[in-house]
Amino acid sequence: MKLEKILSSDEKISSLYVPSCKLCRFFSKPEYAELFKNGKYRFGNLQQYQKMECGDVRADPTEQESCVYDQKGRYFRHRSLDNHYALCFTEVDENTDMPKLKERFGDEGKDAICVSIEDNIELTKKILSAWRQSPDKEAIWFFQWFQIEYTKNLANNSLIFDGMQPPSELDKELYLYQKPKSHAIHKFKHVGNGKIIQFSDLEDYNVYRDNVLRYTEKDWEKMESIVHNFEIEREWRLVFTSGETMTGRLNGDALEMLKIEADYYTLEF
Repeated sequence: MKLEKILSSDEKISSLYVPSCKLCRFFSKPEYAELFKNGKYRFGNLQQYQKMECGDVRADPTEQESCVYDQKGRYFRHRSLDNHYALCFTEVDENTDMPKLKERFGDEGKDAICVSIEDNIELTKKILSAWRQSPDKEAIWFFQWFQIEYTKNLANNSLIFDGMQPPSELDKELYLYQKPKSHAIHKFKHVGNGKIIQFSDLEDYNVYRDNVLRYTEKDWEKMESIVHNFEIEREWRLVFTSGETMTGRLNGDALEMLKIEADYYTLEF
């Protein structure tokens, strides 16, 4: 792991490890890039990527879910119910296919704008400073950098320990930084009424199997399958978690439940 340690005086963040590699961030519109440069850091709720329309290169129905096998060959699929927010980056070096990444993250046929991060530690400190000034500070539990592991394997059988805590030798936070290597979008057209449908191979296996059986019948013809490669992103993400936090006093004052639940949350430096 390419990480450097920085210290913090905050109780919630005694120390934080920051990536030492070169990072950049892509934006689909110039105005979004300018907001970032001016200190507006827009974190996305990981749950929203589960709900994105099939076909969006950012869509991942398995986001915030870890899928692993233990040493006995048992398959665990573990989800988190908290709200986790991520600010995502791409690791870059001389081998990075920048034209392909700009096309991938672009919009309406236009290439994405790439903003290079000059100093990862300085950026992290700015974000922490923005957090300290946020009115929602108490609703945010912690910040942590993660390098994405593209190791998520989806089970093709019913022997799934769904929702159970994985064995102790497996990282409990894997759901925050595990993604599949790729995902495919299959598009079919009804030969009678011309209706077009598409579905992802990352959907629940039973749903995916039913879709395959339904849309490979004679009334449907396959138009195309598009494979999106997640690995090309070489993603790093800075994550914070928001869960229900109780504030107030017990001497007659009502306790207030704090939790951030929006699709996006902006910290402003």
